[in-house]
Amino acid sequence: MKPLKYFAIPFVTALLVSMGVQGQISKNESVVKNIYEVVQKNSTTSKDIKALTPNLNWNKLTNANEVNERYTITFLSILQNNWRGISFHKLAFQETEKNKILVTGSVSGRQPTECEGVITTFQHLWTLKDGEIINFTEY
Repeated sequence: MKPLKYFAIPFVTALLVSMGVQGQISKNESVVKNIYEVVQKNSTTSKDIKALTPNLNWNKLTNANEVNERYTITFLSILQNNWRGISFHKLAFQETEKNKILVTGSVSGRQPTECEGVITTFQHLWTLKDGEIINFTEY
């Protein structure tokens, strides 16, 4: 039977490695989570979001799928101030590959000219580099 120290060294090494990886995931997730928290505030403007993502040109982004924006809330239409009373629900954050965070959930809101609210499910893929968002894709 091997002494306990032979089991402890690999265990501690694996624990430290996993903590380092988890720290990076948590950092990337917290950057992305912050975006959703800022967007959900009713006083947030598109300038606020753009200030959080200085390396991302929002004007060059388009939706991956063609949608009817009267009945579908897209992230880009939120940035264009086409929706009010934005609220995110059941957000799930998952690192799909290194430095890529997939966010799924639903968003509710209403257009300023409409009384009726809309709920849309979404998938957003955020790409980060050195803790900064560099790309966004909406599915």
